[in-house]
This record gives sequence, structure tokens and C-alpha cells, in this order.
Amino acid sequence: RLSRECAAILQNMSQHVEAAAMYEAGEYFEKAAAIYIEQHNFTAAAAIMHKVNLPKLHLQYAKACESAEKFLQAAAAYESAGDMDSVVRLYLHQLEKPEKALEIVRRTHSSGGAQLVARFCQQEGDFRGAIEFLLMAQRSEEAFELSKAHGHMELYTSVLGDRMSPDDALNVAKHFESIHESALAGKFYAVCGQYAKALKLYMHCGESQLN
Repeated sequence: RLSRECAAILQNMSQHVEAAAMYEAGEYFEKAAAIYIEQHNFTAAAAIMHKVNLPKLHLQYAKACESAEKFLQAAAAYESAGDMDSVVRLYLHQLEKPEKALEIVRRTHSSGGAQLVARFCQQEGDFRGAIEFLLMAQRSEEAFELSKAHGHMELYTSVLGDRMSPDDALNVAKHFESIHESALAGKFYAVCGQYAKALKLYMHCGESQLN
């Protein structure tokens, strides 16, 4: 208690270094960390952040580290704050470790993180990756248009799997019909319940298409 009172007096006198040290000595780690972060004393903050339980302080520390271009420390602090989308963003861009970002999003299934990864994949020309993560982000329409534009419709249907809605199946069926893939078109017309249309297309298939 005495340490806390002394630290508060020092803080009111703008003796921030001494106040933080006094808070730390009294094991008031949140108060010490708040001062260290405000003063951009990253070395001192880093030494005690593992003793801090408040997510908002970890978030403040993360933002301060990022502003100072201490990206690895920022990523660890964002993770402690529970802000995994910011961790993904840093791994994609500043830290240039996209494989770590993809691993995190596949584990967390975060919609925001998936959108970040999908955008990154598109910029890199990795359309298969973009389709996977657009679907994870519940951006089915965008994933469908990308699949159609780059010839990855079978990947699109494979990733959707049992989550494919009748509307999704109808769009896929129409696409395959437009490029004269009758067997595949028939398959997806059947999925969306248009059995007569599916049967008609199957009857026009060559044996190679049915195989």
C-alpha cells in the first residue's frame, strides 16, 4: 500500500520513471505497465507484460510497439490481447511470414482474418488460396466469381462441400452448362433439386463425360 501511495505521488509530480519503478516494486504491474507504455519504455514494459492481465493494456502495448516498428513484439502483444486479426495482418505484411498468417486463420476460422488472407492471396496471384479464404470469410459470391474467372470451379465446390446452398449449386450448375460440361452441370442441378434439368443434361452426355 505504501509503495502504491508513494508511486501515485511521484506520478502526480510527473516523475514517471520513478513512479513506474515504485509501482513495479509494489507488484502493481498494470499501473507500472501503463506508465512504461505511455513513455514508450519498451524494454521495461516487455519485462513485466507477462504479469499483466488486462487485455486493454496488451492492446495499448501492441499499438505502441507497432507505431515504433517493433513488429514481432507487437504481434505477440496483439495475441495476448486476443486480437488475432491484427496478428494475421502483421505476419502478412510487416513480418512477411504469410505461412504463419494462414496457419492462424485456419486454426481460428476468423472471418476478418480470412478476408485479410484472401486479399493477400489475390495480390500474390494465388487464386486457389484466395478462393479458400473467401469461403472461410463467408464471401461465397466473391469466391464464385473468382473461381469462374480463373477456372477453379471444382476447387470452389470442393471447399464448400456440404455447406453449399441451393443457390450456390444453381450458380455452379449454370456455369458448367455455359461451358458445355453437361455431366457436372447435371450433378449440380440435382444438388439444387432441379432433377428434370439434371436428367436432361445427363442424357446428352457422352460416355467420357459421365466417367
